[in-house]
Amino acid sequence: MTILNLARQYNQFQQQVGNTLDSTYEDMIPNLFSSSFIKIANGIVLATNRSLLKDQLENVRKVAGSWVIVSKEEIPFQEQNRCLIRYHLMSKDLGSYDVMAILTMDQEGKIQRIEENYYQIIE
Repeated sequence: MTILNLARQYNQFQQQVGNTLDSTYEDMIPNLFSSSFIKIANGIVLATNRSLLKDQLENVRKVAGSWVIVSKEEIPFQEQNRCLIRYHLMSKDLGSYDVMAILTMDQEGKIQRIEENYYQIIE
């Protein structure tokens, strides 16, 4: 598994979460995310392990409504276990956001850390 392939899977996962609040995406969580997973957004820790990710995403989904992910850039780092991805998240209820995220992959090929920075796109 390369870090860029993992990043694409992450965007597909986010797309699935944005499309529905049913539990179909839950099965993807242990396959994509390390048990020691950490998610940080705009400097705020949102999840300190994989088991908290589902609730974090569902809370965002309830506030933002459905969303669509549009991938903009995928940039590998010199370190083969890290990359930067940039995408737009266009939500039904909260508008559109430009997101840049650094993903770190663990030894097992799972996402160990996500550090996101985002801002709302004003049109």
